[in-house]
Amino acid sequence: MEPRPRPRGPKGREPLLPYNFLEVSLVTLSIAALSLAWPLGLGELVVGTHDGAEAAAADPDESLPSDELLSLELPDASLTALGHPRPQTIACMSAVQEEIVRLAAQGVDVGFCLRDLDGNEFVAYQANRDFYTASSIKGPYVASLLERRVDGGDLPLGDVASRVRSIVLYSDNDAYASLVDQYGEEGFAGWLEEAGVDTGVYDDLGAYAETKYPRSTPSQLADEWEGIHAYLGHRTKASELLAGLFEERETSPIRDALGSDARSWSKAGWFPTRESDLVTPAANDAGIVLHKNGSGYVLAVMSTSPADLDALEGLIRALDELSLSL
Repeated sequence: MEPRPRPRGPKGREPLLPYNFLEVSLVTLSIAALSLAWPLGLGELVVGTHDGAEAAAADPDESLPSDELLSLELPDASLTALGHPRPQTIACMSAVQEEIVRLAAQGVDVGFCLRDLDGNEFVAYQANRDFYTASSIKGPYVASLLERRVDGGDLPLGDVASRVRSIVLYSDNDAYASLVDQYGEEGFAGWLEEAGVDTGVYDDLGAYAETKYPRSTPSQLADEWEGIHAYLGHRTKASELLAGLFEERETSPIRDALGSDARSWSKAGWFPTRESDLVTPAANDAGIVLHKNGSGYVLAVMSTSPADLDALEGLIRALDELSLSL
């Protein structure tokens, strides 16, 4: 897992949100040499240093000189976090583990990717596993349309504002289909490329973009929301409209889980049944979280829960607590 700098938008423009979140100097992570381990429920917490050397402290109560790659082995994948193995952090990782296990007991597979607002990946689990996006793809598509076409000067905001509002606030399928049918997906593919989005299970971003409701990985959705974060910082009429809509959306487990403890901007997606190998049950949310102290992150949570967004709230709360402990 390597931190990856993301495109931040036009030079000289400020991001949407003020932030000072986990400012650390990161290098390539390696756990070739394992040094510390503590049992945590079903998994074992393993601590590896950045360069594979032994950790500086054998006691988790002691401070370590730099962040460590914390890896918690679970049956299907590893839960990883970048930080110090302090008791609070270990407890928070255990809480995230418990939520993963709880969902698994309900037959729900989940994946997530949490990055700071500089694009450094701090928490991940099955971040490269593909899930059905359902309506969570609508947010990135709308952002691409406003940035490339409206702010690009060839599409009046008034021509799309009403449909954008219905899509973001109420996840209106007809309004979304109308925009895609009228304006196509070529601009979306270009926006995805500019944002540095991975191709995931598709051969190229064109194939990903031409599917109205593609399959995606949590890592891809996090890439897209980093692009949205950069766009919302442009402070244009269209981007400010979109920021307000993302914050006021009707349905969001991120908002419901965190309540008044944080501001958030996101677009959820859900689907109840399996229709094919590509169209499967889903409950997802992806967006931006900002705390009162100025810390913040991009989070993408995807799952196979059959349209049960409430099932994600415990996991989202646990991830938020973990992010604050790192």
